Amino acid sequence: MTTITKERAELKAFIAGFLSDPAHDNQTSRSMTAEVFRIALASLDADQPVPEKIPKGLAGQIVGLLAHNIGDKLLAQKIWNACRAAMLNGGKS
Repeated sequence: MTTITKERAELKAFIAGFLSDPAHDNQTSRSMTAEVFRIALASLDADQPVPEKIPKGLAGQIVGLLAHNIGDKLLAQKIWNACRAAMLNGGKS
């Protein structure tokens, strides 16, 4: 779930106002700007592709899979953070 800040709400209101103006249809020179704003608005509404916190119950499963069964919940979160970073990176080095 995304936190809505005052700045985010103001930005969304500005973009929505811009897009609702009939002067910004596909026939104008500003249609590229309108398309960029549509993309920005969609990204503001989108959920994160990967949760920030390790899902409930998964920490125990990760710890159980470790060869030495360390039983360290902090280690499980570090593993999750590394996996999350890799997923968000999309294979880019």
